[in-house]
Amino acid sequence: MTINSADLLDSDGVPITDVPLKYLRPNAGREGPTDLYRWYDADGQLLYVGISGALASREAAHAKWSSWSAFAARSTTERYRRREIALRAERMAIEAEQSLFNRVHNDTPESRQRLVEYLIGKGRLDLLEPAVSRG
Repeated sequence: MTINSADLLDSDGVPITDVPLKYLRPNAGREGPTDLYRWYDADGQLLYVGISGALASREAAHAKWSSWSAFAARSTTERYRRREIALRAERMAIEAEQSLFNRVHNDTPESRQRLVEYLIGKGRLDLLEPAVSRG
């Protein structure tokens, strides 16, 4: 299996270093239909916005590796004909809706403060260091 370096980045552009290869599909959806998804907690708080051309694989990876997946209760999906359109929609959604766990398009002191307050409210002090440093 050949993996391009772009395939080893999550939708925030952060390198994926310890996700098993079975969750990654080279160039999945690069030119074709792409899903934009939003994950919410049980109270309706938007946790994360992302895109994928291989949604089932991406959701499996999030369930296993994303810190916010422990809070996820429901998701919505929108399908776009082309990845470039989904990328623009993703950016607009993150900026306008201020999802808690997205970094790209949402890395401000205010967004970090909202995330810290959320994690404290959920009693997840173990996630505070990564939330504050976002690194």
